[in-house]
Amino acid sequence: MRSFSNIFKAKILMFLLVASTSTFSSSPAYAACGGLNQKACPIFKKGPVCRSWLTKVGKHCRPCGGLNQRACPVVKKGKSCKSGLKWKLGKCVKGKKSVKGKLLKNAKQHAQRLKPLIRQIASTLRRVNNKSTIRRLKRALKSKNPLEIQRTIHELQQQALQNAIYKAGFRTMTVGIQSSAAIAGGYGRETGAAQAVKGNNRASLYVSKTYFGGVIVGVGNDLVISAFTDQPINIGGALYAAIGNFDVGSGVGLVLWYDKRTFRIKGLSVGIGVGSVGAGGAVGHGTTYLCPSRACEKVF
Repeated sequence: MRSFSNIFKAKILMFLLVASTSTFSSSPAYAACGGLNQKACPIFKKGPVCRSWLTKVGKHCRPCGGLNQRACPVVKKGKSCKSGLKWKLGKCVKGKKSVKGKLLKNAKQHAQRLKPLIRQIASTLRRVNNKSTIRRLKRALKSKNPLEIQRTIHELQQQALQNAIYKAGFRTMTVGIQSSAAIAGGYGRETGAAQAVKGNNRASLYVSKTYFGGVIVGVGNDLVISAFTDQPINIGGALYAAIGNFDVGSGVGLVLWYDKRTFRIKGLSVGIGVGSVGAGGAVGHGTTYLCPSRACEKVF
């Protein structure tokens, strides 16, 4: 009798265990939860109420943090919006890149692509950038004599350099004198002559003025050789200037010029020891004036 009682008790205990386990596992609180469009997990369950980039809306987990979606709660670990998006009025929207960031990123890419040409221009500058050349160029520019200017510029325009500039997609070469520059942002001026790389080589006088930020080294009376995609008669006007070393060679200062509306590259200027060394580069606004112009009156 006692043996039968023990067996009966064991069966009752087994039944209760099976029933309680079944009830526990089928409880809605422990069903699949926390995924997209699933019910949010109970707060006492280990882990997040909703998975990454999901948030509780009512009783379910809905998307958050994506483009034009609601921002994820700030209490969640990680960011409220996915990469490239920013929080605005509770939603995640596209973040506008600053002009400086966009230009400098583009300039670094162009500088790498144009590195052989930049180094060839720099090599020419190292050969001719001396006091004698600068004095001769100044005299030629002040004389306003096209033949004298052309003779002086011709000495600097090696055929190999002209071919390299043309092959890279540029149609104008300029030679100028950087007559002023600021150490910590400000104003720079260049005076010089522009000639077509191919065809008509008649020289055109110009003055360019650039306003910039960043840390600039190199002050005045240095030769600068530039190349532009337009013909000489069309290089006048306002452009963005991305100024920096851009890892193209020690001591080489570089300015890449961009159309202010389309952000297409319009030209490059190379100088020795003139460039940005601060904060990854600087952005400025440059304007070129073709002579005759009021900007030229006090220069030539």
